[in-house]
Amino acid sequence: MAARTIQLGFASAHVPCSGSSCPYHGGETMWYRRASRYRAERNFWLSLFTLVLWLLVYKIYSLNDRIMKLKQGSGDGKKTNKSNPDKDD
Repeated sequence: MAARTIQLGFASAHVPCSGSSCPYHGGETMWYRRASRYRAERNFWLSLFTLVLWLLVYKIYSLNDRIMKLKQGSGDGKKTNKSNPDKDD
């Protein structure tokens, strides 16, 4: 899907003709188009990977924050009555 979008987006950006052989442009121009497409795809996947890593860092941070809040909540004098669990105060 991304490759198709990139191909459509960069198809006529640098060279007015299409296809692998063009009588007006040499091999260097075709190589430039392929290199531009490769860079665009590489940047897309790097950006996606970075987004996933940031989401992972956020999830770990939120879980760590939750653990710290639970630890603080259990140490502030809120003790459960273990001798008689049926008794409501």
